[in-house]
Amino acid sequence: MLVIQGTEQYMNLMERLVQQRPAPFYSQVRWLRLPGYLWRKLKRATGLAPTAEAAVLAEMVTALRSASNVALIQKDWNATVEAVRISAPFVPAWVDAITYDSVINDALLLTVLQPITYESSDPVYLVEPSAVLVDNGLRVCKWRSCVGYGPNMDDDETDDFDGKVVFFISFTNDSIYTSFQSARCYFGSVWDNVLGRIDRRYVLDKMDAFSTQAKFWDFLAGQLFRQVEEYASQNYWNVFKPVSILVAGEESAVATPEFHDVVRAVAEKISESQRKQQDVPQSVGVVIAREPVYAAARGAAFWLGTEQDETYCDEYYESGELRRPYEEVERHAEL
Repeated sequence: MLVIQGTEQYMNLMERLVQQRPAPFYSQVRWLRLPGYLWRKLKRATGLAPTAEAAVLAEMVTALRSASNVALIQKDWNATVEAVRISAPFVPAWVDAITYDSVINDALLLTVLQPITYESSDPVYLVEPSAVLVDNGLRVCKWRSCVGYGPNMDDDETDDFDGKVVFFISFTNDSIYTSFQSARCYFGSVWDNVLGRIDRRYVLDKMDAFSTQAKFWDFLAGQLFRQVEEYASQNYWNVFKPVSILVAGEESAVATPEFHDVVRAVAEKISESQRKQQDVPQSVGVVIAREPVYAAARGAAFWLGTEQDETYCDEYYESGELRRPYEEVERHAEL
């Protein structure tokens, strides 16, 4: 798989967006947002980027698409990239994005790729923790995906992360992204991702700024401890939501023994915080992604594949549990 280094503009943009709080209520009122929407619509009609955010994202998507097409040519595959699905850190401002006025869709359209359609019930993009979960076979919820996702849908699909909160840590050589969210079905909309941060101070590329390597790892552990304490102080812990740590990132960063020691220490810190608030011992699981570098991208590819694979739900159709969407229903009338 391909790795494209994020531009400085992209990294600055995402670092700002993940911590940016949602707009005040008055700005969410549709008629107050109309002038901005009409201006963005005019720019779309003229082929311009509707927003600076869309232009930065489009630059990254273009680089990925170009590199992917070159790779396909080199492998003598008679194909080009026409549709993609995006995985990205959770951005509060994108929670209520509608498909025809979405930064993600604008970026896809600027790169001449198929956007998410208005009719789709899926989110416009896949939040990174959800993408990593599904690539590791967790929170796939295949039955719900086939029958149609809904809050009243009763099913027995459970796995090790069912009903848990995920503390997601993506550790690379030049940044660390962390956030907390419920581990719901991967394709479900996420609205409770909190304390998202992208930090470029405590990363392997900055280790030389510390007097010793041990101090670097102590500072990193301290930063993660503070996030756990902040999460606990906001009273998010409850007995129904045990916590597991999910780890992804660059292999050279994630695979270091010192980082593993930090993660174990964070797990102990979470367990200690829960014990103080609930007086109930909680074991904190740790899952390191099978493909830490590519897990989020593979999760997004899986998501796209389920949309395009007509056989994905065959086991349910053949068992009679579901009827194919295009299957004619035989009608009987009393004579």
